[in-house]
Amino acid sequence: MTIKANLNTWAGQAVSGNVVNLGIKEDNTSTYFEAVGSASGETIYEAISGANLLGGNSMYTRRTKPTIIANDYNGTLGNMQMDLITFTITADANEDVALQRISFDYSIFDATSAGNSVTNIDFYRGSTKIVEATDIGTISDLSNTTSTTGVLSISWLTTKEEVVPAGETRTYTLKGTGSGFAEDDSFSMRLAEEVNTNAAELTNYNTLTADSYLIWSDNYKGVDHSSAYATTEYDWCAGVYVDTLPSSWSSWTK
Repeated sequence: MTIKANLNTWAGQAVSGNVVNLGIKEDNTSTYFEAVGSASGETIYEAISGANLLGGNSMYTRRTKPTIIANDYNGTLGNMQMDLITFTITADANEDVALQRISFDYSIFDATSAGNSVTNIDFYRGSTKIVEATDIGTISDLSNTTSTTGVLSISWLTTKEEVVPAGETRTYTLKGTGSGFAEDDSFSMRLAEEVNTNAAELTNYNTLTADSYLIWSDNYKGVDHSSAYATTEYDWCAGVYVDTLPSSWSSWTK
C-alpha cells in the first residue's frame, strides 16, 4: 500500500524543517489493521498499538536541496600532484544552497609500512582555488607510517560560505601531492556519509560544528549568513537526508 499526499509549496507558506510522517495507527474503535488480499481473498490482522504502529519515513520540508555527485575514478597512484576527488554540487531550482562544511572519507594502504603521505592539499571550484585562511580553514595533510583510514573535513570560515546558485551546478576538485608511495600501496577517497543523524531539523551553525560532516542551508530565514548566524539563526542542518551521500570511492594503486 502506498500513501500519497499533495504537500504545500514554499510559495504557499510551507515552513522549512517541518516534518510530514504518515502512518496507520489505532483509533477509538480498533487496535488492529485489516488487509484483504485482492487475489487470495485472505484477511490478515495486524496489531498496531504501541511499538507495532505502522509509520512511514519522516519527510522534512526544505526550500531547496543539494545534489552532490562524485566522479568515479580508478588509476595509477603517483608521487606527484593528483586530483584526489572531483565532484559536482547542484542546487534545486527553487533556491540557492549555502555550504559551511563538506567532508571526505579516505583510506591509505601502505604495503610495507615504510610511510607515505598526501600533502599540500588544495580545494578548487572549477579552476579557482578556494584559499585557506581567507575562505576556508587549514586543510590537514594525510600522513601515516602504516595503513590508516579517517575523515578529512573542510570548513568555511565564520564569515564565509560557499553558495551554489539556484538551478546551477558547480564542479569542485580536491588536489594533493603524494609522496612515499611504493609498489602495491593504494589511496582511496569518497564524499563522506553523514554521521549526525540527529540534526535533520534546522538549527544554528555552532550546534552542528562538533559532529557533522556536511553543514548546509536552504536560506529559509533569508538572513545574511555572514552576520551572527553561528549562534542566533536557526538556518542550518546536517547532511543526514542528502541521499547522494556517501559517494562511490575514487581509488589509486601504485
